[in-house]
Amino acid sequence: MMKRLFSFIITIAVLAALGVFLITENPNADDFSKWYVKNNPTEMGSFFDEVYEALVKQETASKDYVLFSVFEIKNAKYVGIAGHFWGKDFVEKAKENASNIIEQARQKLEDSLPNG
Repeated sequence: MMKRLFSFIITIAVLAALGVFLITENPNADDFSKWYVKNNPTEMGSFFDEVYEALVKQETASKDYVLFSVFEIKNAKYVGIAGHFWGKDFVEKAKENASNIIEQARQKLEDSLPNG
């Protein structure tokens, strides 16, 4: 009985710590605009990047869901969790990479099998 109670208390403490972490690290519009410009720079110097960052912040719609946030710019949506951002491009690239890895493994397997 004590072991179950201890496990329950530990589980609650871990979940509470995770919740506090996600709440305190939930990105805002400033964080998103800096990330967006860093990943889509103007390549015209820091002054233009700062102006671009302000434009991105102005053009971005955001929704704060306490544990994570959703940002939308130019009909593209991004999810921000714990200071990191993921968008449709990220998911598509991950799918493409997974497909490539699977195809390479299949090809190696076919090459290693004897013909016939």
